[in-house]
Amino acid sequence: MGLQVPSMDGVYVREAGWGGAIKHALLRGPSKENLKYSGKAIIYSSRRSVASSISSDQSNVSTEVEATPRQSDLLHESLPSSSQQPLHSRHPWEPPEPSHEQKLLPSRNWEQPEEREYVRGGEYMEDRVKERSGEPLLTLCACQLVDLQEATHCAGATAALLASGALTVPPSTRFVFSLYFMNPAPPKSASASATPRPHALLCHFASDTCPSDAEGPGASLLRELWSGDATRALSRFKMISRLHSGPSLLRAAMTMSRMDVTRPMLVAPRCNSSLTRTTVTLPAAYGASAARREVQHVEMALDVASNYYGSVVYRAAFSAVTSIDVSLTFVLEGRGEAELPEAALCSVTLRNLDPADAAVPHASWPTLGQGKIDGEAPPCSLPGVCTHVTPKEAAAEVKRSLAR
Repeated sequence: MGLQVPSMDGVYVREAGWGGAIKHALLRGPSKENLKYSGKAIIYSSRRSVASSISSDQSNVSTEVEATPRQSDLLHESLPSSSQQPLHSRHPWEPPEPSHEQKLLPSRNWEQPEEREYVRGGEYMEDRVKERSGEPLLTLCACQLVDLQEATHCAGATAALLASGALTVPPSTRFVFSLYFMNPAPPKSASASATPRPHALLCHFASDTCPSDAEGPGASLLRELWSGDATRALSRFKMISRLHSGPSLLRAAMTMSRMDVTRPMLVAPRCNSSLTRTTVTLPAAYGASAARREVQHVEMALDVASNYYGSVVYRAAFSAVTSIDVSLTFVLEGRGEAELPEAALCSVTLRNLDPADAAVPHASWPTLGQGKIDGEAPPCSLPGVCTHVTPKEAAAEVKRSLAR
C-alpha cells in the first residue's frame, strides 16, 4: 500500500515565462536541490502581484500538461468566484464576541462543511470500497489567526490559551482538539518596512463526550489519540482537501501533489508534527457555571514551514489568500478490520481569510527563548506531555503498521 506519498514522476510540463518555477517546484519533488532556484522564482513572481498573474488567462504563463485526462481537467478547471458560493454559517453554538481577551476569525470565514467525504468502509481491507462518512466525531467551535509579531511558534500554546480563558468552548465540552498550523512568514512586500512575521492558524473542535466514553466507528482511534502511542496516532492523521475556489497556482500544486477528495494525504510523513496532551482546568467563572471544571485537551501542531515545498507554495499564494475557499476533512486512518469503518475526525471550511483579521498573541502565549530554528523542532511549553515526530519517524511507523 505504500506511504501514500506519491511520486511526481510521469508528468512533464513545458512552460514559458515564470512557469519554469511551477515546473521545478511542483513537478520535480520537494528536495531543496530542485527547489533552490524555483522557490526564488515563485516568490519573486508573488511580489509582482501573483494574485493577478495566476488568475489571468495564462498571459504570462503557457502551460501544457501531458497527464491523465482527469489530472488535466482538474488543473485547467475554471474555479468559481466567492460571490457564486455564499457562505451560510452553521456554527453549532454562538461563540462569544471577539474582545481583547479573545479574537476569533469572523464567522463568515469559517464553518463546519456539509460535504461528507469518502472514507474506508468496513470491508475495505478486502474489497477496497469506500463509503460516505457520517457526522464528524468532533464539532468545530472556533478558528483563530494569530500574527505572531515578537512571539514564536510554540507547541502547547493552545493549552495555555484554554487555561487562561483566552479561548472559550461550549459549556458542555468534555474534550477539545486543537489543530495548530505553524505557517511560515509570508513574503515581504515592496511597501513594507518591517520583516513579516509568521501566522498561526488555530482550528478548535469540541465534544461533549470524553474519548474514553466514545462509541461507534472511530472511537478506538480517538482513544489512541488521547492516551495511546503518540507517534502512531500522528502517523494515522490524514487530510482530504476540497478546493472550491482559489488561485491557479494552488490548484496546480494540489493536483501535482495528488491532494484532492479522492486521495487523502498522510500529513506526518510530509512535515514535522507534534502531539500535546493535557488536562486543562478552566477558569472559575467560565460559561454558565461558576465551578472550576476540567477538559481533556489534545493539540496537534503541523509545522508547515518545515516542508520546503509547502513553504514555497504558501508564500507564492499568500497574496491571493483572500480568494481561497477550501474544505479540509481530517481522518485517523484505519489499518485493520478492528479499526474500520473509518470516521471523519473533524472538518473545517476556510474562506477568504484576511491577514488584517489576525489577532496579536494573547498574554498567555508561551515565550521560550529564541523560538523555532530552521530544521529543528519548535519549542514546547509542556515538554513532559509533548511528543515531536519527524517525517522520517512517521514514515517508519506507517511501514511498521502496514507490516503488522
